[in-house]
Amino acid sequence: MTYLRLLLLVLGMSFLPVEGQVSESLEIEIIDSKPGIHIAIPIPKNTIELTTQIKVRQLLEKSSQQRNDAKASFTMLWPALDGHSRSIRTLILTFAKPLRKGEKFAIDLVDSRDSRLTAWEEPAGNFVDVNFTSGWLQQALYTPMLAPGDSAPSWFDYAYRQLGYSLGDMDQINQDPKVKRNFTTSPPWLYDRVYVLYQLYFQTGDVYFKHMAHQSALTYRSLINEFGYFSLKKGNDIKYLLSPGLILDHQFYPDDKNIDLIEQFYQNSLRWPAQYQLGLNFWTERNLSVALANALAHWEMSQSKDSLKRIQVLLQGSMNTLKKSQKHGLNCLAHPYRVHEGKADNVLVCSPWMNALLAHQLFKFWQLTDSDEAATLIVALGKNVVEQGTYLAPKGKIKGRTVPKYLMFAQSSKFEDPMAHSDMQHACDVAGLVVSARYLAMLKQQDSDYFKGTMEDLLYSCRTNLGVDKKKNSWRIKPLRKFNWWFNSTGSMSWKLAELDKFERSNGGGDSVAK
Repeated sequence: MTYLRLLLLVLGMSFLPVEGQVSESLEIEIIDSKPGIHIAIPIPKNTIELTTQIKVRQLLEKSSQQRNDAKASFTMLWPALDGHSRSIRTLILTFAKPLRKGEKFAIDLVDSRDSRLTAWEEPAGNFVDVNFTSGWLQQALYTPMLAPGDSAPSWFDYAYRQLGYSLGDMDQINQDPKVKRNFTTSPPWLYDRVYVLYQLYFQTGDVYFKHMAHQSALTYRSLINEFGYFSLKKGNDIKYLLSPGLILDHQFYPDDKNIDLIEQFYQNSLRWPAQYQLGLNFWTERNLSVALANALAHWEMSQSKDSLKRIQVLLQGSMNTLKKSQKHGLNCLAHPYRVHEGKADNVLVCSPWMNALLAHQLFKFWQLTDSDEAATLIVALGKNVVEQGTYLAPKGKIKGRTVPKYLMFAQSSKFEDPMAHSDMQHACDVAGLVVSARYLAMLKQQDSDYFKGTMEDLLYSCRTNLGVDKKKNSWRIKPLRKFNWWFNSTGSMSWKLAELDKFERSNGGGDSVAK
């Protein structure tokens, strides 16, 4: 059993009820002033099973009162490889009377093999905002959002939050005449703004991010045409088909429209090939990551055998491409520059920052299934960054800094652009890829130190990118989509760094890189 599996098992055991006993596992407080009778509660994996009986008590000043009018149901299950999931992902509590701000409840879990939770069958509902027991939300996403006992955010998470507050309100940004490509254009939607904002809610518990994420989800949904493509972008461009954010939106605001779009996105993504092959006119790791993300989201929502098979086909295709690339000394999914950028040069290339997007989807699948193929691919992509994916900036304000290559060319090419401006803008996401690779190498008892130097150098470069605009004295970012690509794949990076630090300290290692 891996270290992470053991950790999650321990976390789950602290909440799972013992047969014949009642355990107070979660407290919630209504913080919403608008009326509603439904509460959506995201559940960490392996915490509540279908056979768990849910009892709700209202907490009074000196006592508690059983609320027999509270009905428990579920909208989502954590997926299982055998198709027989028993682990609840979203619990719905429905009350007979409207809930009031300030009311507090305790949710007791009782092992009852004779009972079974039923699916929530309403198409939509009026949900109220709540505060959860400290640490609950942070454990309820794929990977923990914070290290246990964190009293303050890391430098990275602090920047993530400040930029989130600055960029959360779409209406405010759309009214700013200085922002040319605002949310009425297609670029700011790339890399899944909805997912990036929901990650912040899971990390902080601040309902501002939940509200801004939901507002973004509603706007994004309104921009999908009848054929299941993004209307602000001409053509049938699958990189704008972003299911992961809709999965998280469905957890808090269950709506059949989310289910329908995830189905459409999955079907439209099936045309993306399982691997690069000769004869293709266009292929990138970014589009592969979107195809994998849509298959994953469909599997998470439906538990479908077909979508699981699609995931496995994409993984096997990637493994096949990796093995072919390794024969050329490349630890990546090598493909000709001609099909990546549409220009006539057949030199093999790989994109470290697109691999960061791909690695995030692979890490989610590994987290859900312990897939050896997913872990192998992530470690290989991290090695590619260490071996060939960076350079030292030769001049300018960043002279001497480690910079990730926008594209890694296997041989010299006239299209190679040394020290392109865009290179440094991917220091954070590529650092996140190397952190994930090192983390998995640690769990697999491989040489995790192999990644350490490059990881720390990229983190230092990342840190120089994050900060306040000195001229405007505000947290701003340009272009807007950079917020998405910086943080989509790095939401749990601080937790992984904390785990790596813990491992190093236990083995006589050095200073912390997490804070």
